[in-house]
Formats: sequence, structure tokens, C-alpha cells
Amino acid sequence: MTRPVRIRGIEDARLVLGVARDCGCTVVLVSPAGAAGYLGGGWWAALTALLRQEFPGTEITAVLDCADDPGHVLAALRAGCTELSFAGPPEVVVKLADIAAQHGARLHPPAADAVEPWRERIPRAALHALLAGPGTAPADTSPPGTAGR
Repeated sequence: MTRPVRIRGIEDARLVLGVARDCGCTVVLVSPAGAAGYLGGGWWAALTALLRQEFPGTEITAVLDCADDPGHVLAALRAGCTELSFAGPPEVVVKLADIAAQHGARLHPPAADAVEPWRERIPRAALHALLAGPGTAPADTSPPGTAGR
């Protein structure tokens, strides 16, 4: 099962990818909503490259949220991003998807159902169960009050 998981930065990504690696499941990392507009495609491309170095052999799909701004999609493509989400009108989606494909990239709909472990304060064991499916959480041996840290 592949779950979209919204991350805020490198620490969130490391946690999610570590759990995904441990449970043998795949995830799709999703940037914060509209991140292309305030963090930029260069940031996302660098973050993704770093994660690929730190998690060799792990399939990493990392989608940069471009909100409804076609200019952010185009700028992210120039920065080397290959997985982008866009929430604009259907006729613009078709055009941008074609442009993305010409760059070897893909356009996705926004990940409205993305899990947000940091917002929901999901401990590591619960995140494991959420990503892998019910009944698969490892025992949490963390000291009381530190689960998932």
C-alpha cells in the first residue's frame, strides 16, 4: 500500500522513510501545501537528492505542491523537480501535464488525504501501523513520554 505523507522538512522525511524501510512499505512524500510558492523548487530538489543519498535503494517519490499557480509548476520543472501537484482548472492541468511529461516529470492532483504525522503527533509505532496496515505495529519500547521521538 502506498500512502501520501505530508512532511515539513528533512527530519520528517527521515522519520517517514525510516519507518517505511522498516515495514517494507512504500510512501509518497508530499510537501506542505503550496510549498513551491514559498520554499521553492530548488529546496525540494535538494531535499529529494539528499534523501536519495541517505536512503539508497529506497524508492522515493516526493511530490512538490504547487497549489493552483502554473508559474510555480514551471519554475519547479526548471529546478529539476519531477513530481508535482497542481490544483488548477482542468484545461490548465492538461497543458501542464504535457509540459511536465516533456521534462520527464509527472503532474499529480493535490494529496488531500495525506497523513500528517507531525500535526497529528503520531508516534513511530502508530506510524508504522498506519503505513503498513493494521496489526503490524512493532512494540514501542520507548521510555514513557518519548514514543516516536
